[in-house]
Amino acid sequence: YSLFGVSDEVLLGKDNWLFYKSVVEREEILLEQQSDTDFQNIQNKILALNKYFKDQGILFVIMPVPMKNSVYPEYYTNPTTRRPAITKFDKFMAYLRSHPEINTIDAPEILSHNKSQHQLFYKTDFHWNDTAAYLVSQETIKSINKWTNTSTPWMYSLNTQVDSHFVGGQTNYLATLIAPKENAIHVSNSPKGSVPDPSTPSPFLYYFKSPVTNQKLLPKTLFIGNSYFLNFLNTGIIDHFSETLMIHSNDMDKIPSAIPKDVKIVIWQLIEVDLLKGFLFK
Repeated sequence: YSLFGVSDEVLLGKDNWLFYKSVVEREEILLEQQSDTDFQNIQNKILALNKYFKDQGILFVIMPVPMKNSVYPEYYTNPTTRRPAITKFDKFMAYLRSHPEINTIDAPEILSHNKSQHQLFYKTDFHWNDTAAYLVSQETIKSINKWTNTSTPWMYSLNTQVDSHFVGGQTNYLATLIAPKENAIHVSNSPKGSVPDPSTPSPFLYYFKSPVTNQKLLPKTLFIGNSYFLNFLNTGIIDHFSETLMIHSNDMDKIPSAIPKDVKIVIWQLIEVDLLKGFLFK
């Protein structure tokens, strides 16, 4: 890689931004090739899922997160994988916006609005960074207050620190003697409840009980998510719910039998290429 600028696993973009080949050359292209029937089926399943939780008195919130090259196309310079000007993910977001009965956290709009002020993804890692997760967290609490007619205030300002020794996971695939570092921005507001309970019950990955006692909190909440959820542990969003459970999206089929009766909010954080995973929408 260091001699020829190539790698079997990652693509080098402008200003040393890295992108997984498996995402931009395979998964995103397969998503664009998805049939209209498959795409309509996903939309129908989202409506059904929304109704499923509503019938149980649970607020369902969907939070679709775009890929790094969707937020920063200007740094992805490989000409071999051109996507259409309006992608399937764009169409999916347009569908959600046209259905106000589906409570949607519009992460693409939030990130697009803030990218000129903040770096929102790591250059050398697959994931969004703490700042992106913070901005989405803040909007999530604001939106839930609106949807539930509650008034739980957001508790944390955006305090950041620079980690000049950060090495992202995508550098593992570069054949270099020394892994390239980047100046990564981390949120450093020290939320109170970001340490999970070690006795978290199966099939959940995390359980948190908010230590906040001086204000009204939102009710017990279940997050469905993936590795992008981990940044929420640094933003303070967990503290705004009386209790929080998290289950990986791969285990969604276990939710009907496992979800506690006192859960009142379900937030599904998914990423753009999750739209390829038909099993998530059964």
